[in-house]
Amino acid sequence: MFGGGVKGGRILGKYPDTFWETDPTNIGRGRLIPTLSWDSLWFGIFQWYGVDTDDDMEYILPNHGSFGCFLLSEKELYQDGTGSISGCDGVSLNFDVTSVLSEPRYLTSIEEKKVCDSVLAIAEMETGQTARCLIV
Repeated sequence: MFGGGVKGGRILGKYPDTFWETDPTNIGRGRLIPTLSWDSLWFGIFQWYGVDTDDDMEYILPNHGSFGCFLLSEKELYQDGTGSISGCDGVSLNFDVTSVLSEPRYLTSIEEKKVCDSVLAIAEMETGQTARCLIV
């Protein structure tokens, strides 16, 4: 990104420790897996453009909920930015959730969303505050 009000001169995300094939972000033939998603960057850009409700952000950036607080807010991208990420300003709560599946596999995105919805309902009921979920 470039422009007069951008907080520049930084690498957003984590720079690879090494470019050797043993680095976990290296998938071979000079290709690296980024540590931040495009959604992370676009979240702050859309805030700067005036998107300020969770419903509107969900409409234009439907996967942003999959990244918990690993999003870049307007405040982090722009010198005069004011937007922050709802649910990311308070205490971190960790939940261990065990699922029994018929075979070993990763959860689908729909299954992850259902787990997050359940955990968020509990967290928001207990704290009375907006929360975010990230499945690791």
